[in-house]
Amino acid sequence: MSSEQFQAAHESIYHIGTRLLEYLQELRQDRLSEGDDTKSLQSVEDNINKALQALKDQKYQVAVIAAMKAGKSTFLNAVIGADVLASEAEACTICRTDIRPIYTIATPRLLEYRQGQKEPVIIAEGNASLIRQKFLDRTHKLRATANQDNTTRFELQHPIEAISKLSSLAGFTLVDTPGPNEWESAGFSTVALKQTALEALRTCDAILFVLDYSSFKDNTNSELLQDLIEQRGEFLAKNTGKIYFILNKVDRKAEGDRAIDDVIADLKRALIGFGITDPVIYPTSAWQGLLAKLIQQGTEQL
Repeated sequence: MSSEQFQAAHESIYHIGTRLLEYLQELRQDRLSEGDDTKSLQSVEDNINKALQALKDQKYQVAVIAAMKAGKSTFLNAVIGADVLASEAEACTICRTDIRPIYTIATPRLLEYRQGQKEPVIIAEGNASLIRQKFLDRTHKLRATANQDNTTRFELQHPIEAISKLSSLAGFTLVDTPGPNEWESAGFSTVALKQTALEALRTCDAILFVLDYSSFKDNTNSELLQDLIEQRGEFLAKNTGKIYFILNKVDRKAEGDRAIDDVIADLKRALIGFGITDPVIYPTSAWQGLLAKLIQQGTEQL
């Protein structure tokens, strides 16, 4: 089902439910005027109201995982439509970051949640370049101090261009998780960092696995796949259509390299070897996607 079809189905269900609710309310008023207590109709009306509210408030989490240097941050930036997440050569993701959509008229913010504190700390508020730098500075400080502030997660509130026209995904959250390289290079509790990443995989509705076109057979990817299978084996068995593999950086293919279709076939065989039946693979260039969006927006962020 395409995003347009999903949106149309969502709107249709909500419209039908609303019309049915209006009809029941009119019918109940007529029955009340006739002396009927209308308890049964009230019960049906309450259930429809709950269903419509649940449809409106539906939450949908998509976890994005990758080994370091696979281009995960650039991929996320392309989906968001802004160069807001740092994409250094060094490990940048030290804990879970929830990316939640807001309206374009709202001000983007970066929040930090800490253990033992109910309210988050506002790290940055403003445009993408400001948030990007503040986020990077904060990440460096947490690494240098071995996370003495006990930061548990970040939350980025920013418009997500890829779903900006889909009101059905108002409860959508992108979850950026640290990969194995970052578990090892964090400089603090790698066990806690790994548990944070795997917990996101256990609770998400779908998984996007970003792989580097030139190095998808690395041991790091094998480790991550093994963790994924161990943590979400039952999920993967029942929901084979809810994990998607993003073969990134295909723009780096040189003239003498193998055809992309051959690389995809090789990757597919490797994934099947890990027990993932009929893997869904999308070749892409996150950098070209982000660049195109920034040019389209007329920005000067590059």
